[in-house]
Amino acid sequence: MNEIPPAAVVKNLRNLRQLNMSWNSFDGNLPESLFSLPCLKIPDLSGNNFGGQIPISSSLGPIALEVLDLSINFINGTIPVTVLKNIRNLNLRGNQFSGSLPVSLFTLPHLKFLDLSFNNLEGRFPINLTSEPVPLEVLKLDSNYMSGALPSERAFQNLQNLRELFLSFNQFSGNIPTFLFSLPHIERLDLSSNLFRGPISINPSSNLSSSLKSLRFYQNNLTGRISFIWLGNLRKLEEIDLLGNANLAVDVNIPGWTPPFQLKHLVLSGCDFEKNIIEEPHFLRTQSHLEVLDLSNNNLSGSMPNWLFTEEATLRELRLGNNSLTGSIDPIWHTQPFLQSIDIHMNHATGQLPANIGSLFPRLSILDVSSNNIVGHIPTSLCEIRHMSILHLSNNKLSGEVPACVFTNYSLLLTLKLSNNKLGGQLFGGVNSMYNNIKELYLDNNKFGGTIPQNLSGESLMFMDLHDNELSGKLGTVSRITQGNMCAAPDPVAHEDVGETLSDPTLYAVTVASFVLGFWAIVGFSFCHPYGRSVMLKLQFTPKKNS
Repeated sequence: MNEIPPAAVVKNLRNLRQLNMSWNSFDGNLPESLFSLPCLKIPDLSGNNFGGQIPISSSLGPIALEVLDLSINFINGTIPVTVLKNIRNLNLRGNQFSGSLPVSLFTLPHLKFLDLSFNNLEGRFPINLTSEPVPLEVLKLDSNYMSGALPSERAFQNLQNLRELFLSFNQFSGNIPTFLFSLPHIERLDLSSNLFRGPISINPSSNLSSSLKSLRFYQNNLTGRISFIWLGNLRKLEEIDLLGNANLAVDVNIPGWTPPFQLKHLVLSGCDFEKNIIEEPHFLRTQSHLEVLDLSNNNLSGSMPNWLFTEEATLRELRLGNNSLTGSIDPIWHTQPFLQSIDIHMNHATGQLPANIGSLFPRLSILDVSSNNIVGHIPTSLCEIRHMSILHLSNNKLSGEVPACVFTNYSLLLTLKLSNNKLGGQLFGGVNSMYNNIKELYLDNNKFGGTIPQNLSGESLMFMDLHDNELSGKLGTVSRITQGNMCAAPDPVAHEDVGETLSDPTLYAVTVASFVLGFWAIVGFSFCHPYGRSVMLKLQFTPKKNS
């Protein structure tokens, strides 16, 4: 479906109050006749391919629209503020609006929700937004190109109803204004991924809004010190995200202090805080509602915090990668029904993967234990986890045969990395086809033996590395690595001493036939991918010794 019904048909819908045509494939310009319907209050045209301007003529006078959702389209031009006097909810997210933020939007007397995120807005935040109090509660300007320092408190003096302010992924600079923390109803403050610098202006005497639930300041250049005890009156606080502020000192463990809040999200990756937060986890033990805990990239010491996996744990994501944690992740005594992601890569973990890992983490989709000292076999119970999408076990001391189910049971798997272990067994578990969704497969530097399966196929595969194994025999046809390509054939790839190569005219897969493996050879195959990326296959074979 591509076109809106003709204007003559639309005009007959004079009693229409609500219209939902979202997430179709409509294109072209928005029909002016649609917005002239006298009773239409809630049109939802989001998720289409509409372009051009919003076709509401000022000659219509104020129209009935109360909720307008045009998000995720290609709309540009000016916003017809003068006729939107009844609008309460205006969602223009993900379009092509450019220029400065229209100050006239803040004069709309009933507007409570305004989303202009993911557009091309530029310039500074307006100094004088409005001279009259407005009911605006949610303002989303994230992912634009706005810049400069935020204005003084005067610019926000008539936005006293503001509950959520999202300014992330812009180029705002200067200090974070103190008054933002004191807006009487503010709940969520997201200033992430900007150029803010200097200290967070919070101290023991700060008059913080007791409504605050979420503080996101990640990926800025903040300095100075912030102590969690200064947040002591924020009983509703659920989220603190300071990721990537390496020069900001954060006091987390305060002796004798029990916080009044229960965090759901705590993200301190790459921050400057107590390195013994795992060894002396006073603060963490008070937080029994954590869903996301990210302490990665901090050089933390101590043992793996298996005490997090309690019977009552609510963790969904645990990120402890790139630290100096030791010890084993086994045993774990309680099933973690909510846990979806575990990342402990680049630590000093030892021991084995839990034999019952499948029943411990039934909903796991991401497991990254790479670059540790984990030994033993890959447990068969790992295959019981049906939602696995990323499995990284590389750079450990795993041995034995890889269970065949690892290559067959994960219908959602995107990345499988088993590199640099001592794993063996039959390549791909003896099957000729891989998961349809898999994009990356790394089995290099192991002890896989036998032959590469004939007619090997994998429809989405982009990277495959099999070098430094014990493979032998002939290379058959590597087929269906990509499907339905519409791109041109790739440039020729030189293969010294490889022999005859054939090119499939549809898929441009390379067939290397009658190749006797009597020497070291690295063979690179480059396949055309429908998104313009190369699919690389790297094979390195160990020569057979003459008997």
